[in-house]
Amino acid sequence: MRAKFRIGDVFPAEDRVAQFLVGLCMAMNDVTLVFQQMDRLSDTPRAASRENTYYMYLACAYYREAAYFLELGLADGEVTAFLDGLSGHGKAELERVRASFSPWEGSYVATRLKPIRDVLFHYKPWALERIEPYLRRAAHDLSAIEMGGGRYVDHRYEFADAVFEEFVQEVWGHSEQDLTVVMKELVDLVLAFTHFVHEAVTLRLGAVAKGVIELE
Repeated sequence: MRAKFRIGDVFPAEDRVAQFLVGLCMAMNDVTLVFQQMDRLSDTPRAASRENTYYMYLACAYYREAAYFLELGLADGEVTAFLDGLSGHGKAELERVRASFSPWEGSYVATRLKPIRDVLFHYKPWALERIEPYLRRAAHDLSAIEMGGGRYVDHRYEFADAVFEEFVQEVWGHSEQDLTVVMKELVDLVLAFTHFVHEAVTLRLGAVAKGVIELE
């Protein structure tokens, strides 16, 4: 089923709640696409071991950005008044997400996701003196260069992945149990975020004038 409408009829450009909801949906599209890609790779073990790891890091980065956007929105009176219309379940999902980043100091997002986001999106933190300890830790690991189909764009420098993984283990922990706890928390938070966004959008759709939305 598709709900069709003119964007301006449901999300007027000057409306603060509309601006907030569209930004949330941008974030949700990105986060859910990452998990769809991970599902797509589940039947290809070689790719899954490499690309799924990357997509998990990417999900960390997207969720951190979504948390920042949500924090800004929750400081707006019009937005919070709108969100008062959520069901008890919707409010609980919102609070689950909010608790992951507020208060900021010591939060899951600040301690587990932001460091990954910072290094994944900005190579500057890998200044020469910063990369040395992680390179030293990985010095005895066996690695390779994946040549792919012979095209340069198919190459994968696996030794760089190994050094990045040393950084991740410093942030998340070295044991498999530590890594599992962090990743499970991320998956649970993404689910809570998507449920909250879906209910917020549904609430908006229910508030527009009759006849604006066409179902097909």
